[in-house]
Amino acid sequence: MDTHESTATVREALRFSAHLRQPASVPIEEKNAYVEQIIQLLELEEKADAMIGMPGFGLDVEARKRVTIGVELAAKPQILLFLDEPTSGLDGQSAYNVVRFLRKLAAAGQAILVTIHQPNAMCELKFQTTSIAFVI
Repeated sequence: MDTHESTATVREALRFSAHLRQPASVPIEEKNAYVEQIIQLLELEEKADAMIGMPGFGLDVEARKRVTIGVELAAKPQILLFLDEPTSGLDGQSAYNVVRFLRKLAAAGQAILVTIHQPNAMCELKFQTTSIAFVI
């Protein structure tokens, strides 16, 4: 479920996660700078100041998935990012884009474990060419 505070902007949701989930010893400026990196990595620059809204009103399904991934990344996981069916409910192109973002994360050194049921062939090929553990 991509459940977010509907009145928060994308940037606010990511900062909220970073501020609460990263160690208190990390300066606020460093947390905010990391959030900006996540926004760029997930290609959310144009939507960073948009309100998340509710399903059917606000961000589209793909952008909501990217925000969900971003919220988890904002915690700055040291070892592993686990995603349970991150492409559920997405059309083929949106699922492909989510997998493309995950590939970028893996290329940047983030260890990722993903479960996907009935992936299409393109997504499966994308996963197999990265350091992402792929569980069907």
